[in-house]
Amino acid sequence: MLGLLMFVLCGAASGIEYTVQLEGPLDSATRASLREFSDSIGDQDTPPASAIHLRRRVVRDQERFVRYFRARGHYAATVQYEIDTDTTPVAVRFTINPGPLYFLREVNIIPVQVTDISEAIMRPEGAEGASLEDDALLEDYVAEGVAAEALDSATFPLSMPSNQYLGLQRDRPFIAGELRQAQTRLLRYFRDNGYPFPTVTQRRVVVD
Repeated sequence: MLGLLMFVLCGAASGIEYTVQLEGPLDSATRASLREFSDSIGDQDTPPASAIHLRRRVVRDQERFVRYFRARGHYAATVQYEIDTDTTPVAVRFTINPGPLYFLREVNIIPVQVTDISEAIMRPEGAEGASLEDDALLEDYVAEGVAAEALDSATFPLSMPSNQYLGLQRDRPFIAGELRQAQTRLLRYFRDNGYPFPTVTQRRVVVD
């Protein structure tokens, strides 16, 4: 009796091959930065298994690109994408418009008298919660659980720190990360001048 044993090797599906184009008025340094942290570009050697997985990559990149420009003062930046499945390989195109660069016009610091901060937590107004990442720094933040009363800056015993001290200069591009640093300097200023437990009860950024 002759027995025949056959082994069938089935290769895994190769996934969706695709190309990526970044279109728009981008200088070489910006284009290189976007390519460096793009999932769509960085993971091209690992093709997605389906069109849904490819779209997820592209949408993640769309959100990251917008955050990239907002963090650098381009708060009106727009990023659109197109996935052309009629070509081989599939063509992914991002159309990017950084928009104008926004400049800092003024900084206002209003002292308040806080009577209770036991339940203080910073949240964006009208939201359940958010992190203080650079792309979220334009949110209007209020400290929930804080009882506070606004004071007159003119009669407050401590003068407010200058914009130069805070590192926020008028008529310069407004970089989101600099706001985080300014808030740290502001709290340190009060601690160094006899107020050991300062807190920011509200932060409002107006973009127009």
